[in-house]
Parts: sequence; C-alpha cells; structure tokens
Amino acid sequence: MNFVILDLEWNGAYSKKAKKFVNEIIEFGAVKVDEKLNILDTFSMLVTPQIGKKLNSRVAQLTHITEEELKDSNTTYTHVLKKFKKFLGDSVLLTWGTSDILTLMENNRYYLNDEKIPFMTMYCNLQLYCEHCLNHHDKSRQLGLSTCAQMLEIDVDGLELHRALDDAKLSLSCFKKLYKSDIIKEFIEIAN
Repeated sequence: MNFVILDLEWNGAYSKKAKKFVNEIIEFGAVKVDEKLNILDTFSMLVTPQIGKKLNSRVAQLTHITEEELKDSNTTYTHVLKKFKKFLGDSVLLTWGTSDILTLMENNRYYLNDEKIPFMTMYCNLQLYCEHCLNHHDKSRQLGLSTCAQMLEIDVDGLELHRALDDAKLSLSCFKKLYKSDIIKEFIEIAN
C-alpha cells in the first residue's frame, strides 16, 4: 500500500459567476511513499488562476508565490488535476486536516460542476492520526503542522513553509516519527 500526502495552497478570489468568494487552488504539492515510508516520487505544480487574477497580499507574503509565476505556469486546474490523478493512482490520500480536501471539492464544484473527487478511493486525515499518537485530545484546538513538527523535534531548516511540496514533506516527517502500520489502518477511510 502506497501513501500520497497532498498539500494545497489557495487564494481567496471573488467569482462573479458564482457570486461568492472561492478558495481557488494555486499550487499542488505531494509526496508518494511506500508502506515503509520510502519516498517514491514527488509532485509539484502551480495552477494559473482563472477566477482571481490578483493574489491576496497575505497569500503572496506567506507562500512567496508571485502572480507572474502563476501566469507563466500556464496550467489550468483541470490539467493539473488530471496529472495529480495519475500521480495518486491507487494510493491512500493523506492531508493535514480536512481543509485541503474541502478546497479540492470546492474547486471541483466550480470547474467541473461536481464536488466529488472520483479518483480518491481511500483517505486518511493525517492531523487526526498525529493527534491520536501524541495523545492530543484538546478538541478546542487542533494540532497545527508546525506545532506537531516542533513537538517531534523535526528540523524545518531548508523547508519553505507554506509551499505545497515542502508542507507535504513536513507532514511526511511527522508521519514518519509516529508511523505504526497497524494503527494507521484504523484511520484510513473508504471515500465515497
């Protein structure tokens, strides 16, 4: 069984078509590992925005992604999604929390008129798994990725936090420190 840890970056953009704000995905980053957590491959692609042409200043400051980079990437959401689907294959998809999955569903609804993620067959909320392993039972405060890394004494030097691929790699580092093959199976859900 392989695992793919996905992280997304997005920009809040107002859609005149939908008459509301949409969290438009601007970057996919993922790491594929085998059942011993050896890295098999990585995936990193920027997405040229179709809804909002201007990056929110906070998003630009956090990610260091520029509008020029996004424009130059010349890739649509559907193009990147097809490539990610192929990359994922039949692996278990892991994300830190559910916000990336919800944003993926939101973008599917906007671009494909369907919020389902048809290629996602198995899913695991890595944040919940790490909270369980660390006995973090404070339901009023979720365990953030950076906090988890600090608790596990993971060195973040050389990682550009708030970039999709590096955040996926940091999630993998946390996963590696807490990995128990029998326990992770309890957290894997069949996606519908």
